[in-house]
Amino acid sequence: MILAAFAWIWAALMGSICLMYSTDVSFLNAFFESMSAWTGSGLSIYTNVQILPQSVLFLRSLMQWVGGLVVIVVIGVLIRPGTTASRLYKAEARDEKDKT
Repeated sequence: MILAAFAWIWAALMGSICLMYSTDVSFLNAFFESMSAWTGSGLSIYTNVQILPQSVLFLRSLMQWVGGLVVIVVIGVLIRPGTTASRLYKAEARDEKDKT
């Protein structure tokens, strides 16, 4: 767990450094933007993302895509059946039944 926590913090720090130097925002705002992208929350400090350079838009999209992919992998692959987490997932997931 400690390794995973440090990996999230490291990824957010690296992303925030890139955002900080490319968009001239403060470190705290850049760290918030980066962490929200890596965790898949979708929150943003930018009010108008259309004025950002395409390189920044690509970086934000890549961080959000990889962050969402990690969440899917953790939920779908690493949760063992029978645990509390898997019961919570089954309680929230819809059951799709073929009605043919």
